[in-house]
Amino acid sequence: YVDDFALFSNDFQFLREAREEIEQYLVQLRLKIHPIKSQIFLTRHGANFLGFRMFPDCIRVRNENLRRARRRWRTLQNDYAQGKITIDQIQQSWQSWCAHLEYGDTWRLRQQIFASLVFSRE
Repeated sequence: YVDDFALFSNDFQFLREAREEIEQYLVQLRLKIHPIKSQIFLTRHGANFLGFRMFPDCIRVRNENLRRARRRWRTLQNDYAQGKITIDQIQQSWQSWCAHLEYGDTWRLRQQIFASLVFSRE
């Protein structure tokens, strides 16, 4: 089930026309575009999509996603220190999050986060 998609162009009129055609097609499927979540704006301003902010020259992780991740890593550190989780569970979580981050331009970010994480038992 996939319900997210993005269409990029520097031609605002093209995007309006494409949206109208997409809406007409979706009517045949008894579907419609969410009126608030669907937006048309210039490519140079970037677009939020699947946890990233997409620009013409780079893809960055959204700040809110980073805040949530940092909070989650603090929780994992505490849970590990208290013996509630194993190092294998932490590694699985790390691999999953890194796999998501690899869709963006995040090499340096991943290095910084990895360097700042310390897991130890109390």
